[in-house]
Amino acid sequence: MSSLRPLSRAIVGSCISQILSIILKTPVVVFMLSILAPLVPGYISYRTTSFFVSGQYRQAVTSVTLVVILALVISIGMASGSVVLKLYHSYQRHQKEKNDQCQLALVKNLDKLFF
Repeated sequence: MSSLRPLSRAIVGSCISQILSIILKTPVVVFMLSILAPLVPGYISYRTTSFFVSGQYRQAVTSVTLVVILALVISIGMASGSVVLKLYHSYQRHQKEKNDQCQLALVKNLDKLFF
């Protein structure tokens, strides 16, 4: 359950950074880094290092597993945000083409009726 929060935040953050990069015409990395910074598990990483240094290897391995899982979840979320936005743009483009085809068919039918 705790890994769903960073995933959802990473997806939303990725979408926001993509949109801001388009609006402000800057590289998306600028916004990705600012959104990524609070998601990185810094304290957990520090605690993992502390466990290794103090010789508490069992707790260190558990903590390393958590850090790796969180890092994977965050990276999957960032990639998923880009995919979600591309799917949305593709859907919009498809709907526009569909509407254009319907309008063209309507105009052709009206031409047949009146001319």
